[in-house]
This record gives sequence, structure tokens and C-alpha cells, in this order.
Amino acid sequence: MAVVANDLNVFNLPHNHMKRLVGEIEQQVLSTNYGDEESYHHLLALLNNGFNKLLSHEEIEDNYIIHPLLPRLPSTVKVILQNDVHSDNRLARLHTKVKNQLGMTIVSHNERLHFGKHLKEELLDLKLISHMDEEEEVFQPLLLEYFTQQELRVIKKTVLRLHDLPSEESVAEVATSPPILHVPPEVLLQIFKYLSPQDLCRCAQVNPVFSKAAFDGSLWHHLHPVKWFSGNWKFLPPRGLNLQQLAEDDCDDCDENINSDNVLLTVRLCDFVRHLLPKVGEHVKTLDLAHAGRMDIKYLYQALSLCPNLTHLDLSYTSTSDFAFTGMIRNHSAWKLEYLNLSGCTWITDLTLERLAKAFKRQQARQYPRTCSKPSNCICKDSLYEKPNLCYFKLSGCHLITDKGLRVLASVGKFPCLKFLDFSGLHKITAAGLDSFLHMCPNLRPDMLSYCDDVIDGPYSDVANGCQNVDSSKICCRNL
Repeated sequence: MAVVANDLNVFNLPHNHMKRLVGEIEQQVLSTNYGDEESYHHLLALLNNGFNKLLSHEEIEDNYIIHPLLPRLPSTVKVILQNDVHSDNRLARLHTKVKNQLGMTIVSHNERLHFGKHLKEELLDLKLISHMDEEEEVFQPLLLEYFTQQELRVIKKTVLRLHDLPSEESVAEVATSPPILHVPPEVLLQIFKYLSPQDLCRCAQVNPVFSKAAFDGSLWHHLHPVKWFSGNWKFLPPRGLNLQQLAEDDCDDCDENINSDNVLLTVRLCDFVRHLLPKVGEHVKTLDLAHAGRMDIKYLYQALSLCPNLTHLDLSYTSTSDFAFTGMIRNHSAWKLEYLNLSGCTWITDLTLERLAKAFKRQQARQYPRTCSKPSNCICKDSLYEKPNLCYFKLSGCHLITDKGLRVLASVGKFPCLKFLDFSGLHKITAAGLDSFLHMCPNLRPDMLSYCDDVIDGPYSDVANGCQNVDSSKICCRNL
């Protein structure tokens, strides 16, 4: 037979697939131990599935290749071919015998051996591969003669779809595409762990497989977008909670490399909240928006709403206000916080502390046993309530905070994990208000406490640190 262009050959791909199937069937039939009952039933199941596919293949060829061709042929040729095409139903009869054997609950050893011998003879006598070769030699030239090229392409596309086979174009595309595109997802994920946030976002644009791996939650635990958009494209680990380290790091909150008034930075941060956080926010543990400057408050609210599992939150020197923290009430995220830095957030008021307290209390209400009828003084309250995890809390420069906010926060109960507290610049609080909150912080060391120098007779006055904002540009009663 003359060479036929691949896109016009309606038989090559289906027949290649069927020939491989026939080869597998013949090998299993010849190698099976028919005396072993388990091997015998395994063969019958394989034959049943294989014969189903072969019969389905013949039906597809009849309906979409042979039957459309016959009306176009001369009558003499039509009669000859019509009587010869798939008129031999021996395959169907052999399939019926296999199904009957499958339906039998008990088949003796001799019966299995007898059926095996009969099966080998009939299968080899069918000459299935030779029959496919004859079809290609007889029908492909006729198809080229009586169908247009466009009609043959449509027929081939239909036949491949019904066989659930890929086209030559897609096979060629896979064969010529870079090997990295075919790496298993779990391997791809391990490779992506070495990439920067910027590189991951670029990889996500390659294809759906890359996108899924690039936005896997395990890669996005610690987010520092302000640093990223300022050139430091790294996944930085969370700030340590070592007391000595906290005391030393606290002396330098500002990053000189960040221009918080940069309009482009503000636009990029808004895009970060709109496009990235919806994909990975559920897995984020660290969100560092320090020095985000004029970032729109609605995006700060949205960021807190999209990250329910935060342990480290840094909003220092941002335009955040009380409204942003309603997002934390909705998703109960405040309860998991270990590190909260609100330094320089000059717009927040007591309402922010009230909302944080509300978020803590909501979590307590969810954990409280429903059988308890006296939640105010029940003996099980302290033992069963899970306490806030807050370890580092900084409100330096939040000069609108008063005693009212501290007392509301104290109403939550104990803060047993709190080890570092900075209330520098809070000149409106009093010793009584500060005392009410410190009473709920049993493990806070006095040398890890800072508050305004103007608080008269404040707690631990001889040991605690004074205001840390006096000799700096930060908010302080001295420079208001």
C-alpha cells in the first residue's frame, strides 16, 4: 500500500492500539497456568475486558468508516466488501464463552485445562492482527479515492475520540515538549521549594500542573510582600520569639530600604491581596506588612480575612485602622497569634483592642462545654478554656489607646504566653489601666515591659523599661 499522510490515515492509530492489546491477550493466554484457579479467573477478567474493547473497535469502524464508504462505491465492489467486512462473528462467540466461564461459580481442574486448550486454538485462528492489516490495505485506498481530505480528517478525529485516543498533534506535542513539563507533581513541588515568590508566580503561568504546584500551601507559609516589592525576593522565616533577640531587634523597627510612600509599592500590595492571598491565604502563618504605608484599609481588612491561621502578624507603620480587625473576628484568627506588632499604627483606637478581645472570646465560646450552665463561675472554666498564644505584643506609638481598651483586653482572661510587651508612646493610659492588663500576664518579666515615662507610679517602675520612643522619631508624649 502506498504511503498515506498521517492526518488522512484513519486506521493507523486505532489499529496500533488494538494490535498492542491483541499481543497482550495472546501472551496472557499462552503463559497462564490453567491449573491454578486464581490465575484462570484473572485471565478471564482480562479477556472479558480486552474482547469488549475489540468488539467496540469493530463497531466504531463499521459505523464511522465502512458504512459511510459503502454508498459511494460501485455496486460490484460494494457487494464483495459488504459480505466480507466484520461478517465473521467468531470473536463475539468467543467473548460469550469467556463470559459464561466468568459466571460459573465452580470450574473443575479438567474443565479449566480443556477451556484453555480450546481458547488458544480459537484465538490464534482468529488472526486478528492480519485482519487489521487487510483492512488497511483494502479500505484506506478506497477512502482516499471517494472522500475528500477534509472529510477524512473529520472521520479520523471522530474515530480517535470514540477510541479515547490522542491525536498525532497532541502526541507530537508531548514528545517534543521539555521534560520538565512531565515531571510528577510531587517531584515538582520539591523543586519549587527552592524558588523565590517571584519565580513561583512566573512558573504558575506555564500550565495548570505548574500552577497547582506553584500555589501549593506548603510553599506560602511566610509572606513578606513589602520586602519582596522592595527587591528582597525571599521566603524569610518567622521572627524568633527568643526574649533576648526580641529585646535587641526591638531597637530597630524601621527598614531604611523601604519607601512606604512609594505609589507603585501600594499598587503592588493591593494586587498581592487581590490575586495571591485568595489562593494561598488559608496556609499563611506569617504576614509581614510592616511599612506598607498608604495601603488601602479595605485591602488590609481583606488580607486579615483571608488568612485564618496567622501566628505572626506585623502591621507596624501602616495606615491600618480599627476596621481592619473585623476580619479577624470573622475568621477567629486572633486566637492563634503569637506575634502581633502594631507599632506606629496611629489610627487605631480602643476599638481595635475591643475587636481583638471579641475574637478571643468567640473562640472561648466555641470551646466552652455546652453542658455547663454557669459559664461565669464554673470550676471547669480555667481548666478547659484554651488561652491565647500571644507571646509578643507591641502597640508602640498607638497614642489613641486608653485604659478602656486595656481593661477590655484584660476581660478575656489570662495571657500566659505573653513574654514581651511594648506600650511606649501610650501617654493616655494610667497605672491602674496598665495594672489591670498586666495582672492577666503572669509570665511577663518586668525587663520585657516598656511603657510611657509619664505613667505615674506605674507597675515595676524600678525594673521595667521606660518609653522606647523618647530619643527617636516615633510617637511619644514628648513630641506630640
